[in-house]
Amino acid sequence: MTDLHKIQMLILRELLFNPNSRFTDLNIQGLSTDHFSYHVNVLIEDGYVKKDNSQYSLTTKGKEYANRMDTDEASIERQPKIAVMIVAPCTRKNKRTILWIQWIYNWKD
Repeated sequence: MTDLHKIQMLILRELLFNPNSRFTDLNIQGLSTDHFSYHVNVLIEDGYVKKDNSQYSLTTKGKEYANRMDTDEASIERQPKIAVMIVAPCTRKNKRTILWIQWIYNWKD
């Protein structure tokens, strides 16, 4: 998953709590229109935000990304890893052996 600019993270957070917001309602940082418009357009082009008439909302991709955010810090929380190891001793033809299976799942950011 792509690292987003801090302003873009703040826009996603705002849309998470206030879906169907207007452009002026999203600009809580008070940026110039051109500067803020750039960040909104990047989010639209990357598929995180959609615009219907004059209202902006999160796409499914945007909701998934925003749901992983620490909304107080407007940053993505680290995702946990799962590791499973199975160790089974066994005896076969009077010979001791060990069966060892390891599986690791790492969530991608």
